[in-house]
Amino acid sequence: MSSQHASRARALTTSEAVLWRTESPGLRLPILVMVSLDATPDRDRLCQALEHAARTHPELRSHLAEGPLAVGRPRWTPVPDLDVRRHLRVIRHPKPDDVDQVLDLTRSLAETPFDPARPLWECLLLQGPGAGGSVLVFRVHHALADGRLIVRMLDTLCADDDGADAEQPRLRVVPPPCDTGQRLLGSVPLLPMFAGAVLDGARRAACATARRLLDPLAPLPGALRAVPAAVRSGAAALMLPAPHSPALKGRSTQRELRIVDLPRTSLREAGRLVGGSTQDAFLTGVLGGLHHYHQAVGTTWPSVPMAVAAALPDGSGHRNGGNRFTGVRLAGPAGEPDPLRRLRAVHHAVRAARSGPLIDPDRLGPFSVLLAAAPGPAVRVLARQLTASDVHCTYVPGPGDRVRLAGVAVTAIRPFAPAVNCGFSVAMCSYDKTCAIGVNIDTEAVQHPDLLHSALVTGLREMTGLVDD
Repeated sequence: MSSQHASRARALTTSEAVLWRTESPGLRLPILVMVSLDATPDRDRLCQALEHAARTHPELRSHLAEGPLAVGRPRWTPVPDLDVRRHLRVIRHPKPDDVDQVLDLTRSLAETPFDPARPLWECLLLQGPGAGGSVLVFRVHHALADGRLIVRMLDTLCADDDGADAEQPRLRVVPPPCDTGQRLLGSVPLLPMFAGAVLDGARRAACATARRLLDPLAPLPGALRAVPAAVRSGAAALMLPAPHSPALKGRSTQRELRIVDLPRTSLREAGRLVGGSTQDAFLTGVLGGLHHYHQAVGTTWPSVPMAVAAALPDGSGHRNGGNRFTGVRLAGPAGEPDPLRRLRAVHHAVRAARSGPLIDPDRLGPFSVLLAAAPGPAVRVLARQLTASDVHCTYVPGPGDRVRLAGVAVTAIRPFAPAVNCGFSVAMCSYDKTCAIGVNIDTEAVQHPDLLHSALVTGLREMTGLVDD
């Protein structure tokens, strides 16, 4: 790639810096997307699409540079002559349509660290024999992009630079119906949210105190009353909404991946039964899976701590892209056996959890600077304390129509979010008429991965069964 396309260096946002420094040998943070294709794309045309994406998204042509001793805010530094071929690996595979074998290869990517001297992304093309199908696995570090930006990157990949496929529909982000206008998507390391809640409360208390002191007619006790409120706000953010399930104990670096496919329309209509959305039905199906998993391992548990990503809007003056997310945690009613009652409870729980203001870690004034500059060990200690949940859930609304990539039809898009201090993560992407769900399982927490997968299939199909019967 010519140096004329290089961008200027920029500092990482607070969210990006925290995500980068949360990673360690015991915790990797890649977002993985498996794109199934009905044929093998021409390699030169695929490289052309990757070059077009890298010109459009500066993060794809920048590597991450740390300061001395890895202290201070890191910076995205442009690579003047990016060779996208170094980020594309092509492997001849006898059965790229064998989902289990492809998942094994994808799992190895989830456990492999990125080279920080290069841009934090890569593509793996699994090429089948003859004129059969293929699979492109797109791997991106979470510090580089959240779910929303990855959809935009895929959009660019599906738009040829020479306009040859201008008549083909392109990827677009389709927000689900939502009362507050916030979309639940991306991935969900919640450290920025909870640290931000404490710091934001403290900042508001300090500002209130300063205003009182500058106003000689204002009584000081009124300012002091703001301090307990800030403490209560921070304490509420730090508390787990429900105790951890005994069936999901333990954390490790070992992962197993599973997938579930569901009819998109049925899941959307199920959510509407209670005045909710596709996302409500998705979360309810995951909790139904936990209900059946607990039954299968011989235990019951009324509620589990569930973390759900929440995308923040691109505000005025904020750059368009990068990680713009926070998170909410709720007590997921995994003990409720009736699917419709569970769906109604989830709908109300999500609305209640999102009724307050969402903390934006990049807009906390001086506290954002402190979070972004904190050294890795400190961030990781905080992360272990503040991101704990039993399950993380992510919903990335995708295209409603078929698309093409490098001239080849895309048949499926399957996302996998990192499992950060949780038993497993569940990511869903809607595409065409299907909601594809990727499950990233910590095998220390989930002793029976196949059993959990079967239980999740049952719980999610309970949702579609509410409208298909």
